[in-house]
Amino acid sequence: EILKAIDKFSRKTRQRDASSNALGVLTTLSRSKWSLVRQKLVHSSEKNSNLLDVIDQALFVLALDDFSPRDINEAASNMLHGTYNLEVVDENDFEYLQSGSCINRWYDKLQLIVCRDGSAGVNFEHSSIDGHTALRFVSDIFADTVVSFAQSITKAIYGTAEKIPSVLNAVVRKSRSTLSAFEPDTNPRKLDFDLPLDILQDIKNAEVSIGDQICGLENIVLEFHGYGKSYIVSKKLSPDSFVQMSILLAYYRMYGNVVCSYEPVLTKRYIHGRTEAMRSTTTKVATLCKVFCSHFTTKQEKIDALIEAISFHSSCVRDCAAGKGVDRHLFALKNIAAKHNIDIPSFY
Repeated sequence: EILKAIDKFSRKTRQRDASSNALGVLTTLSRSKWSLVRQKLVHSSEKNSNLLDVIDQALFVLALDDFSPRDINEAASNMLHGTYNLEVVDENDFEYLQSGSCINRWYDKLQLIVCRDGSAGVNFEHSSIDGHTALRFVSDIFADTVVSFAQSITKAIYGTAEKIPSVLNAVVRKSRSTLSAFEPDTNPRKLDFDLPLDILQDIKNAEVSIGDQICGLENIVLEFHGYGKSYIVSKKLSPDSFVQMSILLAYYRMYGNVVCSYEPVLTKRYIHGRTEAMRSTTTKVATLCKVFCSHFTTKQEKIDALIEAISFHSSCVRDCAAGKGVDRHLFALKNIAAKHNIDIPSFY
């Protein structure tokens, strides 16, 4: 039913209108610019304000792209920022339209992006959820496809009953605060915004801006097959810490200096816990970089420096996960002080 509604509305929409009215491209602007344009849109009509509320309250956005990536690099680029495809409408009048998937996005939301060939990905706004949450979401969807395949095989043996429970059809237990006798209208319908001329110009400017950024980027997916988690664990080292040290060491070897870096650490063992900021650049890392890149140190000294840096990093990660980090706490106190015009201590 939803697919039929989408197909019906898409057939009635000209490509030129879809491009010029691509409101979602405004979400590619910086937060400050998009905030100003959004306020204009909200104040332009009550209808626009109500339609934005509908999008804001949605759990996610499903983006259907009329595009099939030829390889993993194109797939990654499409999931990251979409494709760029400028078509000529009237060459004499310098009129062009954007038909790439870059305008088929709403970056304020969790986006499920599905291409024409069925390849799919996720692009999400980070302030509302963390990467682990999105990964769990995608993992459940992938698990359900495996379960569905298994059910298709076992159906001949067990009949139509679902001997293997489906993730997507699972019963969802709602909290008492969300229970209501009100049933929302779930019938598919098109969201028709009233777009003033200044908003249409903002859409055009945003489309040009994101187009320039896409043309200035090249995305290549690196798949390292030399060794992986099993080998690192066999050496009694943390794979996460190993990768963090590798990143910092690689930068040092290229540019000759140690840079500040941080890694988010999950604090989900606590209610409403999200992440703590673990500062990866420690004195142990600085020592590792100098020892590893020195021509006067032995192989064993390099390995010892690596092990020591990894061990220290791993202990810091464990402390952060246990709620013993200070970064988020101090940052919150700093913001509270600024909000209430309190002098900020000098150690900041």
